[in-house]
Amino acid sequence: MSRRGCNSVTVSCWNVLADSYANYAENQTWTRRLPLLRKALVENLADILLLQEIDHYEDFYKPFLEELGYVCEYIQRPEKVDGCLIAYRSHFTLLASEGVQFNDLAVQYPYAADKYTRHNVALLLILEIESQRVLIANCHLFWNPAFEDVKTAQA
Repeated sequence: MSRRGCNSVTVSCWNVLADSYANYAENQTWTRRLPLLRKALVENLADILLLQEIDHYEDFYKPFLEELGYVCEYIQRPEKVDGCLIAYRSHFTLLASEGVQFNDLAVQYPYAADKYTRHNVALLLILEIESQRVLIANCHLFWNPAFEDVKTAQA
């Protein structure tokens, strides 16, 4: 299914730590991290990249990944500056794209709507290559050990 061989697709998945969540006291500034991100992305090329906590989408990730030959699909978290990105090689054909807003879970749990409104998202794509279809999903689920039920409901 890919250039690496029949019925083979390589996928790489990372939470890249949004600039807005970085701890500058530990020298995680965007200017320090930017060359490291560039290097890591180039060294870990895959057919499909799944990246979470993406801010700087328009000014870095999208143009940089397009230069590397990727097509990008992105969903931003509601009321947040970051989101999820799926980048795929141009030899795939996009058949469908769907964004998921996990805040919709709050409707199912009206007695705990505040608890389930966490602004998390997912992005699903159906891609085709050589008459084969693949469903790709990327999500950023809520994490808090005190609310494991929220993560379970999102999953």
